[in-house]
Amino acid sequence: MPWERYRQAAARVGLSTAEEATDPEVFVCTLERARLLGPRAAVVAADGRLVLDLSREFPLSRPPEAHSALTRARFPSVVELPGRWATCVSAGTTTYFHWLLDALPRLGLLTASRTELDGLVVPAALEGFHRETLDRLGFDGLTFRHAGGELHVRIGELVVPSLPGAPLEPAAWACAWLRETFGSEPEGNRRVYLTRSASLRRKLQNEAEIVDLLAGAGFDVVDPAAFTVAEQARLFASAEVVVAPHGAGLANLVFAREGAAVIELLSPHYVNPCYWALSAAVGVRYRFVLGAPEVHDPRLTETEQDLRVELDDVARRLDELVG
Repeated sequence: MPWERYRQAAARVGLSTAEEATDPEVFVCTLERARLLGPRAAVVAADGRLVLDLSREFPLSRPPEAHSALTRARFPSVVELPGRWATCVSAGTTTYFHWLLDALPRLGLLTASRTELDGLVVPAALEGFHRETLDRLGFDGLTFRHAGGELHVRIGELVVPSLPGAPLEPAAWACAWLRETFGSEPEGNRRVYLTRSASLRRKLQNEAEIVDLLAGAGFDVVDPAAFTVAEQARLFASAEVVVAPHGAGLANLVFAREGAAVIELLSPHYVNPCYWALSAAVGVRYRFVLGAPEVHDPRLTETEQDLRVELDDVARRLDELVG
């Protein structure tokens, strides 16, 4: 398998290629009269300095001086928010992957600190998975302020939990907390294929023939986006093998039991190693299949490309994992 391709991809997005990972130190800090700016709620201290450690945005290759909070021509007038507020917003937290693996562990740090809050800054648009997990953690009774392009608030006392780990590299402590807080007991041994047929981008062009192959090996086809977080946790806890194109549904590997297996189907134009890192953090056996390089639409970005994979490649990986 072309693991060197994976290591190169890991290096490009800032992932460590070391054989062993160590969890970073985490913290909860309080800043007086700090400001939050923009859709990713960048943190600006009272003296006007951007707190980069708490203001992550993509692409990760962007130099600090190019951060949007430093390059934007003008901001809306600042709105004063008295009292004690917290934020859990950072790059990507409108999406399932980053909400689950970046934002929720930060809320766990807030819960552990037992800090009393008047309000919480949340992503611009709250989906069902946002609301379900906020309710489960007991934050539903707070006043919410939504991030967005027009966000510019100065807060009397801003409580900010650190990001849980390196970008796209889920920390072991965060995975353990998520499993303890939202995980489920397994119910049998399922083999599942995660479809992206309802998605607009990154579809598997030859999904029908891949599904026929997997059906012969006892796989069920599921769309995790149609499930609640609790249902997704139960599904992955019960899965012995998961096959899926790259997508947010694989974030639920955090709930998979140790020794389970996953085969990720990837476009060769977009090799994101985040699920390799997640699998390593939770003890899941990981394999991948690269799609055909000729499947490429120049009108789309690299992250949006569809893919097509060879049946024999999928069958070979499946045989490696389950015989």
